[in-house]
Amino acid sequence: MEYVEKIKNVLEKENIKYNEDELKKVIEYALEKYKDKKVLEDNAIDFVVEVASEVATLRLDDKSVYAAILYLIADFEDFDDKEAESVAGKETLDLILNLKKLEEDYKKDDKINIATNPEVLRNMFMAIAKDIRVVIIKIAERLSYMRRMSSLDNAIKEQIAKECLEIYAPIAHRLGMSNVKSELEDISFRILLPDEYH
Repeated sequence: MEYVEKIKNVLEKENIKYNEDELKKVIEYALEKYKDKKVLEDNAIDFVVEVASEVATLRLDDKSVYAAILYLIADFEDFDDKEAESVAGKETLDLILNLKKLEEDYKKDDKINIATNPEVLRNMFMAIAKDIRVVIIKIAERLSYMRRMSSLDNAIKEQIAKECLEIYAPIAHRLGMSNVKSELEDISFRILLPDEYH
């Protein structure tokens, strides 16, 4: 299976221990759940496999890679946490649920204005993630998203790019993810200051 091989190659390249049967089970479940689903212009499965590959290159564990593959299912109406746990295990489910909570808390905190106080939001972002792997998966997801934003309206692209410069790139820097930080900044500057960038 194409997706299994792609993830296997990255896991093995990065010397991450994993169980092949478990990986196949996760990919099969993801294919079933993401059927006909899209992220921007791409099939959802292609998007999450890219996120998972990025997570693997950051040398997180196999459970983090599985969570990166499955995290979108938590937003679906038919999401069944028991079913997800039976497929991917409790640790992976906990990561998926923490990613969902991180996203919900981040969106609902409208008292914070990133334009005037990004440091407060960065600190909040770190504080609400009990597991640092959740933050790293979220940064990998944002990087993958930014790589494929060409179809979005300019205003939305600019908002996302500004968010990246004020939140995600500094957190990536703090976590020693220099390549990720550089790419986030590169894409953001290309969107926000195209003339200067060129």
